[in-house]
Amino acid sequence: MEQLITVTEARQMYKSGSKTDVGNEGFLVLKNINKIYPNKVQAVYDFNLAVRRNEFIVLVGPSGCGKSTTLRMIAGLEEITSGYLYIDGVTANYLASKDRDIAMVFQNYALYPNMTVFENIAFSLEMKKTEDVRRDKSGNVVTDSEGNPIKIMRNYTKEEIRKKVFEVAEILDLGAYLDRKPKELSGGQMQRVALGRAIVRNAKLFLVDEPLSNLDAKLRVQMRSEIVKLHKNVHATTVYVTHDQTEAMTMADRIVIMNKGFIQQIGAPKDVYNDPCNVFVAMFIGNPPMNVKEVATNGNSLVNGNERIALPETVRPAYKKFLEQRLAYFTELAEKADTTVEHELAAKIREFVHTYGKNSDRGTLVSLCEALLEADKRGLYRFDEQGRDNLLKLFDCGDKGLRVQLAHIAAGLDDVDFVVKGILDGERSMMNSTARKDDGKTQNKGKTKDKKPLAADVAAQNKADIQEYLNRYSAEDTESNSLLVGIRPENIHIAAEYNGNKSATFTAVVDFVELLGSEYCVHVKAFDNEFILKLDNAHTVAVGDELQLCFNLDRLKIFDKISGKSII
Repeated sequence: MEQLITVTEARQMYKSGSKTDVGNEGFLVLKNINKIYPNKVQAVYDFNLAVRRNEFIVLVGPSGCGKSTTLRMIAGLEEITSGYLYIDGVTANYLASKDRDIAMVFQNYALYPNMTVFENIAFSLEMKKTEDVRRDKSGNVVTDSEGNPIKIMRNYTKEEIRKKVFEVAEILDLGAYLDRKPKELSGGQMQRVALGRAIVRNAKLFLVDEPLSNLDAKLRVQMRSEIVKLHKNVHATTVYVTHDQTEAMTMADRIVIMNKGFIQQIGAPKDVYNDPCNVFVAMFIGNPPMNVKEVATNGNSLVNGNERIALPETVRPAYKKFLEQRLAYFTELAEKADTTVEHELAAKIREFVHTYGKNSDRGTLVSLCEALLEADKRGLYRFDEQGRDNLLKLFDCGDKGLRVQLAHIAAGLDDVDFVVKGILDGERSMMNSTARKDDGKTQNKGKTKDKKPLAADVAAQNKADIQEYLNRYSAEDTESNSLLVGIRPENIHIAAEYNGNKSATFTAVVDFVELLGSEYCVHVKAFDNEFILKLDNAHTVAVGDELQLCFNLDRLKIFDKISGKSII
């Protein structure tokens, strides 16, 4: 368990430069980060990421997936509900944004219209201090009693600022525009000024939030190239947020794909593209996306009318092994699903807080929470629509405020200090007399009547949830007459032109043709589904044409039909 520390201790630890073991995992480390807003909406779930020094990381996902919220927590613009943030090996949870030595570039250029380009870039240096040594009137370094130079913080001189601004202007090709006002610049030029204002600070960490979304398509391509070159020149650790998967693929050292507040997959762009871990990643990365279709099977063959395509012999055994593992997993959960003990402990915590309010003895509360953590090792689970393992172990104990905090514990965060702090401070408004209805109690003429204890009810519901998933996974599925297959458009070929194994040849009828300049996107009907393939424009295809096509079986993916997870 993470050692419990106070806010004051955390600040002192950061400012003193006290290192942690976690810091060795990367320059920027996010450990079990959760974000829950006061309205109980959770935006980020159990976010774990270690960013290497000088690495270019891209957070990508659809709108509302939690990527910008995560960036803002790193920046200190959003409070971290639970979990730990480390920058260069020291704890940064409670450090003010201005003290984190970061530089941010936003979607909005946010340039000062009354200032020139030079003044806009220089502004951050005018507000920042730099570390130096104390000198006497003669210019000699002043030392302490042990002979060590005495360090001070001072403002940058005008000459230092001028030198740094000109250096940045040269890197960004802004030398000719230093005397201009923002209204005299194009969108791309203003974005470069915003970048210049960030890099002139020589910060440890760059945070970039969708800087290209306001630019036209041609300018976005140009700016992507410039940002990548800039990153290589300044060697800054960068976390970049975008919803554009093309930006992510072309710019990142590693991609973090997010959806609904959860990390879906982390990896190099090529690895994520070629080996997506689930259906969401397969459909999100790539333009056009991967063809993911449920295809009829006969034994170990795909069925297309009278045609049969023999699958690799490893497909059925791998699918069977996957199902066996899932069955064993849910069976074990079903056996451990009597969670009455955990809910009784949760009820004790709720009662304790309601009884003593802000005067609650913190030591007692910590002990109760630790007991709850220990009891929870037996497992209490909720699943998303895809049956994700250990998505969120949620103590639905009735009290809305306490429920959120107990969810942090139940998520396996081992973070008692944050939970206790939230119970005693952050959720107080949810624990007043008017909220007692949620506590399973009603007020009637000054008398309190307890309803049926909630623990057994919730335990039963969790067992039912587990049994539902257990029922959905059956050994009979290994012999089912369909598989969920995935294949990229570029891995479907004209059979006569394919030099690989042609055993996966099938007939398809052209349904729609899109000309994209140098190539076509051809939509075809086959296997009672629509597939998309790419052809160069040297081919002549028309709606209604019958094509002999071939799958590259080495690139064929098999997904689980229930969870969407990649099997092969």
